[in-house]
Amino acid sequence: YGESSEESEETKAARAKLHLVVVLLNLVIMSVFAYLYNRNVVVKLGVLPERALGDAARQRMGLFECFTDLHTCLYVAFCMPIILAKNYQVTKVMSFWPACIGTFLLTLLKAEFCIFLPLLRMMASTQVQRQLGRRADLPMECLVNCFCLPCDVGRESMEVDAELGVRITCPFNVEFLRSRNLLEEGSNNAVIR
Repeated sequence: YGESSEESEETKAARAKLHLVVVLLNLVIMSVFAYLYNRNVVVKLGVLPERALGDAARQRMGLFECFTDLHTCLYVAFCMPIILAKNYQVTKVMSFWPACIGTFLLTLLKAEFCIFLPLLRMMASTQVQRQLGRRADLPMECLVNCFCLPCDVGRESMEVDAELGVRITCPFNVEFLRSRNLLEEGSNNAVIR
């Protein structure tokens, strides 16, 4: 009876060590990917011009519309903190690195701090929507961020990209759909052919 409890403690210790190795490996891979994404994508995007509330250029996309874009789905599924950081950077909600690191830590510790990620995400999402010229529905933002966080991040990323006039594809490709000078002036009808 005494040996089985020792084996159980040894198993727990081995499992904890393996978990730590996986977390550290994930951190290294995510850090390298974040550096490359920031250098090859985010710095090319600039920031969105400020819009007044009610001045949204486009209607808000549907929650599951992110499934229509394979690249957005892949980025959100495997690199959600990086996509959130990109959205926050270009909408001037938060700088890329603090957003990326904070989101990564909150997703890593989701079991311990499960309420914080949806609440912080709800607050940041309402700021992103304001930057896009839309009013945010706080109760809906809270529900969506508690139960459909990846879908909401994908939708928001597609909305931000549409406002920027870009299409971001894997790996690290940015296709500008509108000229930069017209984008900076806030025009939404120029298309580069």
